[in-house]
Amino acid sequence: MANNHYDVIILGESLASRIAAVLLAKAGRRVLFAGLPATASCPAWIPASLHLQRLLELLGNSSCLVSAPPFQVLSGQVRLTLHGISALHDELRREFPADSIRVQQLLRELDSTGTRLETALLESEGLPLTGWASRWQFMRKRLLKGLTWGRLARPLANKLKGGNSAQTVQALSTLFSGLALRPIEHLSVAEGALLWRGFGNNQGISARDLNVLLTHHFELFHGEQVSLADLKSVQATDRRLREAVFMNGRRCTAEVFLLGSRDANRLLPGEFRADETVDHPLLAIEARIADGTISPLLAQVLILAGSPPLRLTLLPDSAGSRCRVHCQATGPASDTSGAAQLEGRLSELFPFATLCFEPRAAIQSGPAAVSEDRSRRQKTFPGATSSLIAGEHLLYCCGEQVLPGLGATGEIMVGVSVVNHLQRKIRH
Repeated sequence: MANNHYDVIILGESLASRIAAVLLAKAGRRVLFAGLPATASCPAWIPASLHLQRLLELLGNSSCLVSAPPFQVLSGQVRLTLHGISALHDELRREFPADSIRVQQLLRELDSTGTRLETALLESEGLPLTGWASRWQFMRKRLLKGLTWGRLARPLANKLKGGNSAQTVQALSTLFSGLALRPIEHLSVAEGALLWRGFGNNQGISARDLNVLLTHHFELFHGEQVSLADLKSVQATDRRLREAVFMNGRRCTAEVFLLGSRDANRLLPGEFRADETVDHPLLAIEARIADGTISPLLAQVLILAGSPPLRLTLLPDSAGSRCRVHCQATGPASDTSGAAQLEGRLSELFPFATLCFEPRAAIQSGPAAVSEDRSRRQKTFPGATSSLIAGEHLLYCCGEQVLPGLGATGEIMVGVSVVNHLQRKIRH
């Protein structure tokens, strides 16, 4: 039985759980990762956050860092290109001639707030979502950096107005709601600041290289990985998770379990399962651009205004190009009318090309509906919909469960925070 006992068993694949797996294995912990090894990949939209830079320093490899790729915001008559040929201030003067000074000031303030906020989190050794000690430590660090709660929790939509024209506000709202894949009304200044601190930075991350790096280092540090499909269930006794049971009869015990994805939620006993109620799931649509010419004015990565905003990635293909679209559904997951509307909007964006859509949109898990308890969590950290502590000896290690509005930035923060918490708790 000794060979089947682990310090940590991780259930499910996410960027947060992969980061946690690597760092825990590096720290000498015995880790069993039940993920999806055949399909493991990192999100394409990963900004070079301070947390990610610290992660690369710990792993002794910064080869993943690249120049941030250009991306565009298309909103009405506005075509704002970030990280392109023109400097940002020139882009703002061209697209927002009457509001450019205000917009520049706004973005500088968000960058400053985001830098100070992320630094406070690093110095606090994680998100303030593991109990009173973490909350007190974070409150102390953020106040030392001049970050008041009222300023961080303020609605981002109100800050974007600031005397700007309706066209400018719409374009800025499209930018931030497209980055977060959430309505602008649901975002706080803290979330907007962290998003802009990452995506407004001229440094980016190669998702492919990061994927290779995490996979290589997990093996290097002797982490063990199995397929989530081979896991039958997770058993609990005395209100504590005890062991993972596999299809072949193998049983593995652990000091701590991490829930890394909603896919693994079904394996847990009922009282340990996360709330699976999803108000507006995420839609993922793939279209092949079979023929025709894509405008050379379009960047490879786009955010398209509308309800909801679309986040598009154009990918080269042997037969032309592919277009990968992510957005938040406007209705229940069973409603396929939203997918048809998205196809129509893409046809307008590529009027001279033939689009071959997948038969139906892929429904992905998305942020859960915000309950009264989760609303209280947002008073601990803006945008948080869950604590990291899911139960006795069970932690959430999935960004979309904890910080759904921050995308890859939230995943990295959650993964690092979980590791720091466990390093303080697990003793040999």
